[in-house]
Amino acid sequence: MLDNMTLTQKIYGGFGVVIAILMIIAGASVYSNTSSGTDFSNYHHAADLSNEAGHIQTNMLEARLAFFKYRQQPSPQSIDAFKARMKTVEDISKTLTSLVQNESEKSAVAGFVTQIKNYSNAFDTVIQAQVEQDELVNNSLVVLGSNILGNLAELNSQLIAAKDTDATLKVNTLTSSIYSMRLAITKFLLNNDLKDFDAGVNDSKRALAEGKELAATLKAPENKRILEATLTDLDNYTRDLEKVKTVILKRNMVIHDVLNVVGPQMGLDTEAFKRAHLDKQDALGPQIATAMSNSVYTSEVAAALALIVAIVLSLVIARSINSPIATLTSAMAKLAENQLDTEVPGTSLNNEIGSMAKAVNVFKQNAIKIRNLALQEAALQEEKADLQSNIAGVVSAAVAGDFTKRITKRYDNPDLDAFARNVNTLVTSVDQSVSETKRVILALSQGDLTESMAGTYQGVFCELQAHVNETMATLRSLMQQVRQSADVINGGADEIRQASNDLSRRTETQAASLEQTSSALEEITVAVKTSTERAQESSHMVTEARQYAENSADVVKDATAAMSRIEQASKEITQIINVIDEIAFQTNLLALNAGVEAARAGEAGKGFAVVAQEVRELAQRSATAAKDIKALITKSSNEVETGVKLVTSTGEALWSIQQKVVGIAAQVTSIATAANEQSTGLSEVSTAVNQMDQVTQQNAAMVEEAAASTSKLADETIHLLNLISRFKVDASGYGMRRAA
Repeated sequence: MLDNMTLTQKIYGGFGVVIAILMIIAGASVYSNTSSGTDFSNYHHAADLSNEAGHIQTNMLEARLAFFKYRQQPSPQSIDAFKARMKTVEDISKTLTSLVQNESEKSAVAGFVTQIKNYSNAFDTVIQAQVEQDELVNNSLVVLGSNILGNLAELNSQLIAAKDTDATLKVNTLTSSIYSMRLAITKFLLNNDLKDFDAGVNDSKRALAEGKELAATLKAPENKRILEATLTDLDNYTRDLEKVKTVILKRNMVIHDVLNVVGPQMGLDTEAFKRAHLDKQDALGPQIATAMSNSVYTSEVAAALALIVAIVLSLVIARSINSPIATLTSAMAKLAENQLDTEVPGTSLNNEIGSMAKAVNVFKQNAIKIRNLALQEAALQEEKADLQSNIAGVVSAAVAGDFTKRITKRYDNPDLDAFARNVNTLVTSVDQSVSETKRVILALSQGDLTESMAGTYQGVFCELQAHVNETMATLRSLMQQVRQSADVINGGADEIRQASNDLSRRTETQAASLEQTSSALEEITVAVKTSTERAQESSHMVTEARQYAENSADVVKDATAAMSRIEQASKEITQIINVIDEIAFQTNLLALNAGVEAARAGEAGKGFAVVAQEVRELAQRSATAAKDIKALITKSSNEVETGVKLVTSTGEALWSIQQKVVGIAAQVTSIATAANEQSTGLSEVSTAVNQMDQVTQQNAAMVEEAAASTSKLADETIHLLNLISRFKVDASGYGMRRAA
C-alpha cells in the first residue's frame, strides 16, 4: 500500500510530528533535484546532438554509395537516390542547427552545412559534365566516325572497280589508322587515361597525312569529292576530341578535389562531433549518479533525526522510501558503468520513485540505441572495407588479364550486395567478349573461317562483335572467290592444252603433205628434164606431167585450207590467253586485298598474309606465262600467214604448169623450150615448198612449247588450290577442295 502512496501522502499521513524535519529534507531534495535537472537537460541535449550527427553520417555514407554507383553506371535511378539522401541530410542538418546552443556547436554545424552544400553542388557539376560528354560522343564522335568509315568503304569499292591497286592499298591503310584512332579514343572514354587520348590524336594526325598522300594519287572527281568529305569529317572529329577531353578533365577535377575530399572529411567531422557529445554524456552520467547519491544521504540523515521522535513510524516510512531509491541508485550506478543489461527497478510504481525509475529507463534505452548505432556503424565500415578489398582484387586480376575472379562474399547490406553484383556483371561481360574474340582469332589462325562471335553485347563490345564477324565473312568470301578463279584458270589451262595437242596433230599432217608435195615436184623436175631428151615419148610424159600437176594442185588446196585452220586456231588461242591474263590480274588484286586484311589483323593474320603473298606471286607468274604464250602464238600466226601466201603462190605455179602441159599436148615442137621454163619454175616451187616445210617444223616446235607452258600453268593452278584448301569456309568441313 505504501508503495503506491506519494511522498506527500506519507509525510502528511504519518509524519505530522516531524514536519519541521521533513521540510528540511524536502528543501534538500528540491535543491538536489534542481541540480540534477540541469545535468539531465545537458545529458539529453548531448544525446540529441550525437544522435542527429549519427543520422547525418549514415545518410552521407548512403549518398556516397549512390555517387559511386553513378560513377560505375550513370542512370536516373542513381541520381534520384543521391538527391534523396542529400535531401535527408539537409533536413537533418536543419534540425541539428536548431538544437545547437554554444558557439562551438554552431561553428561545427555550420561547417557541416557548408560541406553538404559543396558536396551536392559538386555532384550537380559532375552530372552536367557527364551530359556534355554524352552529347559530344553520341552526336559528334559516333556520327563522324561512322561517316568516315562509310566514305572510305565507298571509296575503296570504287577504286577496286577501277583496278587502282595502289590507291586501294592506301585507302586500306587509312582505314586501319581510323580504326586505331577510334579504339584509342574508346579506351580513353572508359579509363580517362591521357596516354590513350594522345595515341588517338597521333592516329588522327597520321590519318590526315595519309589522306593528303592519297589525294595526290586520285584522278576521278567523284573519288576526290568523297576523300575531301572524309578529311573534313576527320578534322571535325579531331576538334571535338579536344572538347571531350576538356569536359572529362573538368569532371575528374571536381571528383578528385571536391567529392573525394568532402565526402571522407564529412565522415570524419561528424564522427568527431558525435564522439565529443558521447564523451559529454559519459561525463554527465557519473555526476547525476553522485547528485542522486548525495540526495539519498541527506534523506537518510534527516530520517535518522526523525527516528528519535517517531522511530516506529520513521522506520516504516524510511523503509518505503529508502529501499526503492537504493535499488534505483544501484541500477543507475551500473548504468553509469555502461552495464546496459541492468534491469531498472520501480518502473511499475505510481509515485515519484516510479517516475524516476521510468526516466532512468529512458536513459538506459537511449544508451542502448547509441551503442547499437555505434556497433552498426562499425560493422558497416568493416563490410565496406572488405568490399573495397574484394573489388581491388577483381580489378587487379582483370588488369592482369584474368577475368575469372568474382566477389563471392555476401553482406547484410542490400546496397553493398547490389554493388558487388554490378562489379561481377561488369567483369563477366568483359570476360565473355574477350573469350569469344580469342576463340574466333584462334580458329582463324588454324585456317577455320566459319567461326564468329556468338552472344549479345552492348556498346563497344557490340561494335567489336560486328567488326570481327564482318572480317570473318569477308575472308570466307575472299577465299571462295580465289578458289573460283583458280578453278577457271585450271579449266582454261586444260582447254589450251587440248587445243595445243590438236594443233600439233594438224601440224604433223601438214608436214607430211608438204613432204609429198616436195617429192612430187622432184619427180616433175626429172620428167621435164627428160622430156627434152625423149621427144618421142612426149605424149606419154605430158600425160603423166598433167596428172602430177593436177595432184599437186589438190595437195596445195589442202595445205591452204590447213594453214587457214591453223591461223584461226591461233586467233582463238590468243583470245584464251587474254582471258587468262585478265584472271591473273583479278587474282593479283584479290591477293593484294587479302594482304591488306591480314595486315589489319596483326599477329593473328601473319599466316594468312604469307598465303596471300604466294597467291599473288602465282598470279604474277601466270600472267607472265600467258604473255610469253601470247607472243609465241602471235609469231606463229605471222609465220602461218606467210605460209598461206607461199602455198597460194605454189598453187598458182602448179596451175601454170597444168596450162603449160596442155600446151605441150598441142605443141610438141616447143617441148624443149617449155621444159626449160618448167624446170626453172619447179626449182622455185621446190624452194618454196622447202621453206613451207621449215615453217611447219617451227610451228610444231612452238606448239610443243605452248603445250609445255600450259602444263606448267596447270601445275601452278593445282599448287594454288592446295594452298587455299587449308581454309575452312563452311560448317560442314573444309569448303576449299584440295586439288588432286
